[in-house]
Amino acid sequence: MWFTLSRNLRAGIPNRIWDGCALLLRQQRPDRGFCADAGDGRLKYLNWKYGIPVDKPFAESCVENSAPILEVLRPRLADCRRLLEIGSGTGQHAVYFAPELGRLVWQTSDRLENHPGINAWLREYGLSNVAPPIRLDVLVDPWPDAAFDAVFSANTAHIMPIAAVEAMFAGVGRVLRTGGRFLLYGPFNYDGAFTAPSNERFDAWLKERDSAMGIRDTRWLAGLAADAGMRLIEDIEMPVNNRTLVWRREA
Repeated sequence: MWFTLSRNLRAGIPNRIWDGCALLLRQQRPDRGFCADAGDGRLKYLNWKYGIPVDKPFAESCVENSAPILEVLRPRLADCRRLLEIGSGTGQHAVYFAPELGRLVWQTSDRLENHPGINAWLREYGLSNVAPPIRLDVLVDPWPDAAFDAVFSANTAHIMPIAAVEAMFAGVGRVLRTGGRFLLYGPFNYDGAFTAPSNERFDAWLKERDSAMGIRDTRWLAGLAADAGMRLIEDIEMPVNNRTLVWRREA
């Protein structure tokens, strides 16, 4: 279904999607609106000037969580100049956050099959401080030969198998400069316990899809971080039973 530019446009978009659009709409494309087609789960752009729709990969969660994540990122990345995003996915977070973070260069990365979607978003926005994705499957691909001031990853640890989570932390420890931060967003357990019934149901759903998936425990993650030379300095409560964990790379 296509939404048309009419009185019905606003009525056709769920409140949580419309509210999350505000960040995008005030940035590079004030003449454009967008909404999600619930039928196919892809972003439907409405080019209000020319009336030409453009399809791009779309994750509703990126729209919903962009504003609260930005509130966390902005003060903690104020002095950063280079950031590596692990698992850029659709590319939405990169184009949401980079224009709001000053002189920081946002390096996208993901497995090769996700690059076309990421590049579609980057072409649309033409942001000078977002770098094209590098090929990075944390289990098999070489990590960039560079030092980063920060690393960010959202909704990856519960999707990755255990070996990939271990590889991610080890790799972050290698590319993060001393004093740099690793910010990891998503749902987490504490001492083996779920923080909410909805997270327990989500974990069961993940395991039905793939037994290697699942919400990770912060105690286990802390051990991986310590092995990689990082120390947890913040555990920030986020909406919808999510957290942002912030580690600092020690000397």
